[in-house]
Amino acid sequence: MPYEDMGREVPTESDEGYAAVLIADGNPIGGGIIDTVYDPQDEGETHVLVDQYAMGGVDDTEEKAIDEVYEDRNLLACALAQATHAPSGWKPDPDAPDEWAIVWIETPTGQVSWHVPRDMAEDLAPPKKDSGYDDYDREVKNNRLTRWAEGRCWC
Repeated sequence: MPYEDMGREVPTESDEGYAAVLIADGNPIGGGIIDTVYDPQDEGETHVLVDQYAMGGVDDTEEKAIDEVYEDRNLLACALAQATHAPSGWKPDPDAPDEWAIVWIETPTGQVSWHVPRDMAEDLAPPKKDSGYDDYDREVKNNRLTRWAEGRCWC
């Protein structure tokens, strides 16, 4: 939210530790955590240092950040499959059945699915159940998800 909407024009020291969006020419270009708000020469200028990597961004542990993103995505896939009233389930990935599962949902706009670690599917996804597959790719899946979300996801 712009600071003007909060009754302030610029961040203050009390905003340190909160999330920030970096704006250039009126467009968001990045974000991070407000690290320091200061006036370098006590002349009424506010300088803001933002730690772009404080929330698990790309730093010296880039692979960890990617793993965290995938864990979030995998949990979301399992939660969505559990929460929806559409037919859903999981099945072993035919190429790596001991390691991976396919969590799927039959939405009103077509089937969508995600590969997740098998142990996560066993613990968190709807019951194991086979499903058909119409050879959709990621783009088709994302179009189906977009149309489903636009329709407010009612099944």
